Amino acid sequence: FYYKFLQTNLFSTIYYFNFINLIANEVIEAESVKKIYENLKNKTRFKLTEIPEIDLFTSKNSSIIELSGEINSLGKILNIFHAGSRFFNYQTDELIGKNISKLMPKLIGAGHNSFIKAYIYNGKPVIINKKTRSYVCDKQGYVHPIGLFVKSSVDAASSEIRFKGFLQRIESDHEYILMDRFGFVDSTSKLVSGLLGLSPTFLSEN
Repeated sequence: FYYKFLQTNLFSTIYYFNFINLIANEVIEAESVKKIYENLKNKTRFKLTEIPEIDLFTSKNSSIIELSGEINSLGKILNIFHAGSRFFNYQTDELIGKNISKLMPKLIGAGHNSFIKAYIYNGKPVIINKKTRSYVCDKQGYVHPIGLFVKSSVDAASSEIRFKGFLQRIESDHEYILMDRFGFVDSTSKLVSGLLGLSPTFLSEN
């Protein structure tokens, strides 16, 4: 999915290249993304010849989050770079030490630690090393679509398992209702919430 998305969005390609090249240190994959950039640049008559380097740590359109992969602190947010907290309308200190599920709709957050455990125990990457689309919730509880890419690593100093996630905001004119297979509404985007007259708090408690 994510490569298809990149092939239609020049600036998302620029953000993703910077993440892969500078943060995840995936040189081979960066070259693949660079080719997508070159094709898009030619189609759109973009004037820059080289991919511009973007400070992902301060961009308001992307977020980089580092999580613990250790069993006793699985999914705990270790670091969320400055712009990342603004991405969700939180202050940074409101998120450090919390489980990443705090930033997810309940439907997704409920199984997130299971995804991580599956990867740690048997090496099956349910979401690791895959470009995908997902949803996050901001501080008010409204849902937003994102492009997501997650890399695993081992911290050199502590030998602990870490996960770094790159989240790219997907600008969309669509509105969203997330529900389970029984039709129970989990969360909605802001406009839908207003139209239904139901606050995110009401939905989370009922």
